[in-house]
Amino acid sequence: MDHSEKGYGKTPGIPLRMKVIGMMGIAVVLCVILLILFSHLGHNRHFFMQEKETAQLRDDLNTFIAKTKGTSQQLAKNQYVVDRLLKHPHLTDDEELNRDILTALHSVKLVSNASIVYVMNHTGYVIASTLYNSNNNLTGNRYRFRPYFTMAMNGYHTIYPAVGITTGKRGL
Repeated sequence: MDHSEKGYGKTPGIPLRMKVIGMMGIAVVLCVILLILFSHLGHNRHFFMQEKETAQLRDDLNTFIAKTKGTSQQLAKNQYVVDRLLKHPHLTDDEELNRDILTALHSVKLVSNASIVYVMNHTGYVIASTLYNSNNNLTGNRYRFRPYFTMAMNGYHTIYPAVGITTGKRGL
């Protein structure tokens, strides 16, 4: 007896065309599920990498701020700076006074790799400044409105990131 004549291997009532369409539908659904899964895994990997980079940037910024804060505190203890602020807290044309404090400021600028270093008196005037853009300085400018100045005058150690109103550059 021939099995093909009796209908063995055939599903009664479901045409072959419907079976193929059903299998294609299942394949499409599986592809969509796999696509969503791989997309989610890729997103998680990207998120993990971004989180790692953010942590590195945070650590680098914290190190930089700590270094900057330490540099600022050392500058505040520098004898030339202290003497200049105590004995001559205003602008002066005295070349010897200016030379001593500018030497100290220039040293801090080189060691800290800063673009500009300056000292302000108790009224917010810059009484000494290193050069920026080759031939400009901040000497004589008044910045008493800046939060870093008001906080410092209230006894707080402050690191204040901002865009300079004179230089137009970002700084601390």
